[in-house]
Amino acid sequence: MTHEIEAEELSAYLDGELTPKKKAGVDRHLEACAECRDRLESLRKASARFRAEAARKAPESLREAVLGGAPKAEAAPSSPLGFALALAVLLLVLLGVGKLFKPQISQVFNQVMAMVSGAAQSVGSGN
Repeated sequence: MTHEIEAEELSAYLDGELTPKKKAGVDRHLEACAECRDRLESLRKASARFRAEAARKAPESLREAVLGGAPKAEAAPSSPLGFALALAVLLLVLLGVGKLFKPQISQVFNQVMAMVSGAAQSVGSGN
């Protein structure tokens, strides 16, 4: 595993998205690379903080909807006005959720950018 693709592979590794062959390669690399183990741990911690914050701040109705406990809608709006109203409510919900998670998204983005920068420096130095 090269450091050029490390951030992407570490993320996929953490999410359980790698094939068994690729996972084995990442496991071997992690055994030999303390820097990558540290980055993986940072990703793990950021992911756990994000999940904890989401669970803490999200309204109960949203948690139920995301986890599959939301009641099913009986019928879609039948008029253009009903559709527009439903769309407006959806937009407001999405804006509210985005505002709730903005600090966490920024932290995760900054960590990923630091990893990419570190990988670029490593490639540039020939390591």
